[in-house]
Amino acid sequence: MGKASTTYFHAMDPELPFIAASAALEVDNFIKGRGGSIEYLNRLSQLLRASAPHETHLSSRFQGAMDPVSAAVFQRALSISHKSPDVRMEDLAEKVNEVAAKLELESASTPTEKLEILKAFCLEISRHSLATSFSIQDTSPENPYQEYGP
Repeated sequence: MGKASTTYFHAMDPELPFIAASAALEVDNFIKGRGGSIEYLNRLSQLLRASAPHETHLSSRFQGAMDPVSAAVFQRALSISHKSPDVRMEDLAEKVNEVAAKLELESASTPTEKLEILKAFCLEISRHSLATSFSIQDTSPENPYQEYGP
């Protein structure tokens, strides 16, 4: 799999679960002292930064903000991995930038405790985005007795 089909953090992007799980694997490699590539950590960080709401003027306060499903996935992953209460929408931009900064590992000397939280966050993003990707197409099972055509 290559780069995501969008340049924003979009929970229903079919590649997001893979990107987030790969980022978690990269963090795990750092925890175990293996080092290695941080390609997917950087990719997830870019997606989060591009999706951070930013104020441009009063009429479009949250231009560039995440869609509601993506915001919910982000909030849930953040609250589970950090064991903290849900993030309010007003604080979403700050939290997105905070997490994106954590994703950009500056060195392998980051404390293991912080890396474990970062790994848990990536895994939760993967898990929750995967759960949302099936909900649109697979809402009703096919009826084997239904007739098609005239």
